[in-house]
Amino acid sequence: MRLLLLNDLHLGPGDDRPAYARPAIEEAKFDAVVTVGDVIDENRDHAKSAAAGERYERVGRAFYEFLHDEYDLPILVVPGNHDPLDCAERLTEGLDRAVVLHERAVDAAELGLSDLDGFAFAGWGCEQFDQAPEIRYTEFSATNPVEDATTATIDHLAAERANEVESVAGRYLDGDADGDDVADALGVAGRAKARLVDQLETLEDRYETLYSLATADERVLLFAHVPPFDVAFDHHHSGSGLYGRVRSGSLALKHAIRRASPHAAFGGHTHQYGIDTVATDSGDRYVVNAGAPGVAVVEVETDPGVLNVRTA
Repeated sequence: MRLLLLNDLHLGPGDDRPAYARPAIEEAKFDAVVTVGDVIDENRDHAKSAAAGERYERVGRAFYEFLHDEYDLPILVVPGNHDPLDCAERLTEGLDRAVVLHERAVDAAELGLSDLDGFAFAGWGCEQFDQAPEIRYTEFSATNPVEDATTATIDHLAAERANEVESVAGRYLDGDADGDDVADALGVAGRAKARLVDQLETLEDRYETLYSLATADERVLLFAHVPPFDVAFDHHHSGSGLYGRVRSGSLALKHAIRRASPHAAFGGHTHQYGIDTVATDSGDRYVVNAGAPGVAVVEVETDPGVLNVRTA
């Protein structure tokens, strides 16, 4: 299987016919096109004015029409935080080969890809602009790695806190710890404890959704705009100073991958190119971020231990 993977293009009103629509790669034959969010930089529901947002959406619409006409292939659309669900649906409305992939899985046969029987495409995107980690651990003094860090120590402290949060989140999802146990383990008390308990409920809800998506078929390719927590490309570009070294990915996604063992997973959002692996119950699984602007060809084999990624 060969996929054209596009993410975080952040097209604006000046990008009438974006060069990213036709990557400079010799093998131009693909089985499907996948956009993993933030194709445009604004939308009418979030921009300073509806008129400003409409200008961005006109570019986004032209972009999807171009893909639809140029490639004559299934187009799988994962909403980003800059083009969330409602916007993604507007950008692709009426395009018969475009499928908005949010909290949904489709098998290859549904897309007319009978040669790829046994594969499924699952997507989890954004419904709004704000897409923070399920446990916002930088909000709590006891778990914020920046409070006592320097430029020399931040990477160590950030990794240490990330490991603590991921570990206790896993115990919670396994049913081996409740909200009180998590709060005690992380040193969170008082009014902050109630906020943490609310965040744990969000974690559990998202995990259940993502686990269901990741186990939808024999070989699931899981596409999410926000990357898994604590992988090589889990540092968001907008973080300033020491906060730029703090992990910002999804804990729910990380644990869903770890337990469900999808064939491979793909993310965006952070603008960091990278390929990493997540240890699962069935062996390591690749996770990929094509960067920003992210344009890549991904060749998927039936063996999950083989994944070829080439950037344009």
